[in-house]
Amino acid sequence: MTALPSRPRVIAVSLLAFALFATAWSVRMCAIRRNVPDLSPLARRAVRESPEPLRAVAGAVSVVYAADPRAAAAMIEEADYAVIEISRRLGVAAPTSTVHILLTPGVSTWTTLARAKGFRPDSLALNAGREILLRDDPEQSARPDRLAHELTHFVLRETFGEGIPLWLDEGLAAHVGFAVSRAFRTARGRRMAGAWPGLSTAQMEPLEVLTSRTSLPDDAEEVRLFYRASEELVAWIEDRLGAAGMREFIAETARGALWREALGKRLNTSHFSTVELEEEIRRAVESPKKR
Repeated sequence: MTALPSRPRVIAVSLLAFALFATAWSVRMCAIRRNVPDLSPLARRAVRESPEPLRAVAGAVSVVYAADPRAAAAMIEEADYAVIEISRRLGVAAPTSTVHILLTPGVSTWTTLARAKGFRPDSLALNAGREILLRDDPEQSARPDRLAHELTHFVLRETFGEGIPLWLDEGLAAHVGFAVSRAFRTARGRRMAGAWPGLSTAQMEPLEVLTSRTSLPDDAEEVRLFYRASEELVAWIEDRLGAAGMREFIAETARGALWREALGKRLNTSHFSTVELEEEIRRAVESPKKR
C-alpha cells in the first residue's frame, strides 16, 4: 500500500506552488509595466500621476491598467469578448492591434489630463488611437455598456480611420455597445435591462445640423440630445436596411458619401421622406426608451 504524503509535506508543496504562481504573476505584471513607454505621452502621464499605483493585466486583445487588479481582470474578460463581438456585428475584421485601457482614479488627475489634452473636464472617457482612458467614477462604473461603448469607437477607428462622421460614430457606439454588453452578461447568466426617460426636443438641432457636426455641442443638455438622437437615427436606419445593408451603409459613409444619399439609394425613395424621418427621430427621443 502506497503511503500517503504527510500533512506538513502537502502544506509545503501547496505553499511552494502558490509562491511559484505569485512569482510568475508578478513577473508578468512587471513585464507589462515596463511597456508603459509604448503608451502615448498622455497615457504615461496618467500612469505616472495616478494617486494609486496602476497595475496592468493583459488579455488576448487588450491590456487594462487599474489600481485594483480584480477590476482590471474583470474588464479584460469583457474587453476581449467585446472587441470580437463588435467586429462581428459590424461585419469587419477584428483589429489585430492591442487596445490599452486605463482606469484613471482621482478627480484631480482627470482634470489635469483634461487640461493637457484640451477635452471637456466633465468628459467620462478619452478615446484616441489605440488607447482608452476611463474616468474611475463610481456612477459611471455602474453603467454596464460603458466599456463596450468605448471599444466600438476603437473598432470603428481601426477599421475606417477617421472617416466615420461624429453622429454615426456615437450612434453606433451607443446602439452596438449596449447590445454587446447585454449579450456578454446574458451569456454569463446576468440580466441586463434599463429604461431611459424621454427628453424634450426643444433644444434639439435639426438632423441636417446634427449630422454635420464635427465636435460635440458646448451645452450639456444639447450633448445629451445629440447622443440620444444619434442613437435613434442609427437604430432607425438599421431597422430599415437590415444588418447587411447597415454594414454597406457604414462603409460607404466612411468613404465620404453623404449619409442621406447612401441611405436613399438603399431604400424605396417613395417611402423615404426626410421630413418624416426628422419627425420620427424627434418622437423617439421624446419617448421613454426601454431595453
